[in-house]
Amino acid sequence: PDTSEPPAEQDEPPLPPPTVLVRESGLALRKPDGQEVEWPRSDAGEYDFNALNVALRNVKANASDEDKSKEAAVVLLQPAINYDILIQVMDAVRRTKVDDAQGTRTEVALYPEISLGEIASTGSQP
Repeated sequence: PDTSEPPAEQDEPPLPPPTVLVRESGLALRKPDGQEVEWPRSDAGEYDFNALNVALRNVKANASDEDKSKEAAVVLLQPAINYDILIQVMDAVRRTKVDDAQGTRTEVALYPEISLGEIASTGSQP
């Protein structure tokens, strides 16, 4: 007779951190659940850093209790992205402003641990 115990339930693998993609055409957010949201640059060539910040705030708010404590995010850039754009993306990823109980606007951390990387060139994009 088999006296071994049934296999213990395996824990779910950890979700990947949110990943921001910075392209010349605009911003995209790959959420930990794999969904991707995109914000194209405006007609004036502006990136929507506020929309990115709000989306990241929602990712954090909707995360499980265990995932809420995670502070890591990934930012991937195309090689031609301007340094100033990188800094603005990092600011949108790192922190946000919220109103406390007294209505005072306070800055709080979102994902302060940022890993940077380059978006691999596929050769098919102009």
